[in-house]
Amino acid sequence: MLNDQVPSTSFFNARKVPAVIDDGVTKFKLTLKMAAPLPAADIIPLEKWRAILWRLGLVGEYPNEKIGYGNLSVRLPLPRGGFLITGTQTGQHPHLRREHYTRVTGCDAAKNTVSAIGPIGPSSESLTHFAIYDSQPQISAIFHVHHREIWQRMIAGGAEAIADHISYGTREMADAAKVAIQGKDQGVFVMKGHQDGIIAYGASPEDAGKILLKLYRELGPQEVL
Repeated sequence: MLNDQVPSTSFFNARKVPAVIDDGVTKFKLTLKMAAPLPAADIIPLEKWRAILWRLGLVGEYPNEKIGYGNLSVRLPLPRGGFLITGTQTGQHPHLRREHYTRVTGCDAAKNTVSAIGPIGPSSESLTHFAIYDSQPQISAIFHVHHREIWQRMIAGGAEAIADHISYGTREMADAAKVAIQGKDQGVFVMKGHQDGIIAYGASPEDAGKILLKLYRELGPQEVL
């Protein structure tokens, strides 16, 4: 499922860093129940794709600000339920271990609260992930990545977008994401108000990952097109 050729990453070290970075700040109230890491079998489907996305610079850390960006999640089957998501501020690592993932067990957008269980706090974009899963039961994987060139070209090309006055990690972003994915089981949209932010979603990690690889080839660095 991961046999697609990964494009060259020679551009990554030369990527420009945005002048203002607002990533990584958790804007919801978190209740975290500390627990042992999840089983490796739960993590492997996400970690395979995260390693590819990290190599492409779609997940990582802004070097000057030391602020991580990008997060991945997958819906967990019953009876456990909830979803597995990368932990907050883990973008600097090329490979994550079990202790870098956690399980979100509940969210209340109206109260701006998130509940999780695991060894680390969940991504600051957990409310948006929850809203998408809650709105469309056929969606089981969400990949939130960053890339300046792709983000700009998606906006210029009129791609599905969330308005620029809506900030990441908020109830408003969660509500807007539900509208963006209405009636769809896979796709991608750009977050105008969250610099470089792009979300792909699908019925599996493979679906979401392949959407991003296709997008990277079509709108990414010109030297790999």
